[in-house]
Amino acid sequence: MGETVTYTVTDWYPSTPQNQRNPANVIWELFKKRSNGRFTSTNIKKRVLELLLLAKLHKSIPIV
Repeated sequence: MGETVTYTVTDWYPSTPQNQRNPANVIWELFKKRSNGRFTSTNIKKRVLELLLLAKLHKSIPIV
């Protein structure tokens, strides 16, 4: 929780043309890992990688 992780482009698909291999034009997409281990999109997409603080959400327990 509160851990900062920096991601960078390290490789390109072979089919990506040389003139399009610019890390500044990469669109980053945030995915959420579900309890079944699969990843689904959060529909958050950013061209510029910004610092996102991600936290694991816990179920809330109502106080009675």
